[in-house]
Amino acid sequence: MATPSDPSIFDRALFMENTMDDVELIHDLVQSLEQSWPPSEADLQAAIAAGDPAHLDRAAHRIKGAVSAFFAGKARETAAQLEALGRGGSVTGAAAMFEKLQKEMAELLAALKAL
Repeated sequence: MATPSDPSIFDRALFMENTMDDVELIHDLVQSLEQSWPPSEADLQAAIAAGDPAHLDRAAHRIKGAVSAFFAGKARETAAQLEALGRGGSVTGAAAMFEKLQKEMAELLAALKAL
């Protein structure tokens, strides 16, 4: 299992450099992700349950953008895979990818809380 300082969760050095170590900005970004993840998670789950590839594409794209700000490689890659799946007109395999993304998001949020 990855630890909160594991660079595969997010690249702390790049994130800190990108935010110029601005404590208020970091707090705001982390808070925004914490607040946006539950509805984004529900939206993604609804897209998969409905078998709606276009909805899957849009929902995954939003998540990909949100985690990109944190240089969160694993979560970004999984969201990109979900986005590509939806863009390709399919939801086949999305449920397993979604479970993977949920774990990666839990790790990311835990790591960000440790900042």
